[in-house]
Amino acid sequence: MTKLEKILSTSLLGSSRERDFFLVLDDVWKAQVWENLLWKPFSKGAHGSWVLITTRYEHIAQRVGAIHVHEVKPLPKEDSELLFRNMLFLEGDEELENVWDIGMQIVEKCDGLLLAIRTIVGLLRMRRKL
Repeated sequence: MTKLEKILSTSLLGSSRERDFFLVLDDVWKAQVWENLLWKPFSKGAHGSWVLITTRYEHIAQRVGAIHVHEVKPLPKEDSELLFRNMLFLEGDEELENVWDIGMQIVEKCDGLLLAIRTIVGLLRMRRKL
């Protein structure tokens, strides 16, 4: 057991008993992160423990032994525009109409990625409050 594996095993999972945990590894680009570093210490977790791995590459999900693979597809352009409009223009928000043309350019650059659209709208709404 490497020094890092020992630290993870004792500090995150406890030295005397198994613990439940929910670990999220976001945007994993190399399967070795799981295989070489995290698998051993986290394999000692209690039966109800979960590891959620997000990646852009299906072969990584397969390599780390994913039980379920869910492919997230981008939103169609019409749905992206509708989401942007509905989130940005709440009732009585006529003053934000001046950002509509720029907003559609932003939606196009987001390429149907839900999180990107929601983040941009949140920033635009926050800027309005400043």
